Amino acid sequence: MSDYQLIDFGHGRKLESLGGYTVDRPSPAAEFADPALSERVWGQADACYQPEHRVWEFRRPWPAGLALDAGPFRLPFRPTPFGHIGCFPEQAAQWTWLAQWVARLQVEHVLTDSPAANCLNLFAHTGGSTLAMASAGATVTHVDSARPSVQAARQAAAESGWGTASIRYLIEDASRFVSREVRRGRRYQAIVLDPPSYGHGPDGKTWRIGRDLWPLLDECLALLEGPGRL
Repeated sequence: MSDYQLIDFGHGRKLESLGGYTVDRPSPAAEFADPALSERVWGQADACYQPEHRVWEFRRPWPAGLALDAGPFRLPFRPTPFGHIGCFPEQAAQWTWLAQWVARLQVEHVLTDSPAANCLNLFAHTGGSTLAMASAGATVTHVDSARPSVQAARQAAAESGWGTASIRYLIEDASRFVSREVRRGRRYQAIVLDPPSYGHGPDGKTWRIGRDLWPLLDECLALLEGPGRL
């Protein structure tokens, strides 16, 4: 993944290179670290996100077509109003593992003349995990409550040549969707979820990870089939 590099981090921010385009943005995980590089180096970033005003400041325009090459698919880098860059490059190792695990599962399905592996991606954002599983041959249900994220996921699939893959996109509250799937008796061989600590569903319902995660996990376990993975 040579088109992404974490250059430095500290004081609640991180400095990244996206295909040579440098970005300075907030990172709560870096709150108690000290940067290794000088303020002069940080000050040369091409783009900097200011959370107090929720705006990006650009020394150079954001390049058209800037994207993360994840092997079988590409995810566009885009500046969002909340300081994100359109995908999570730090999850690349998980995408590789997911694709390999689904590929092994697919071999078992072929040997037993079973349908393609049925996978569920909750809080799916712009679809890195979705495309990793779809590229390995799985049928994937992609669930996220944010319409812009689902639209970006569709676009990433189309730009990667996976626009006709077996992916179902839903703008939906994850907990409510899972509860309905349990009542319907649906089953999945793999469930991936990457929940935020706090958020809102499409109808304004509040999500709090400390309150809502464990009930959701219990219902996810009820959806797993055989030696499924959560």
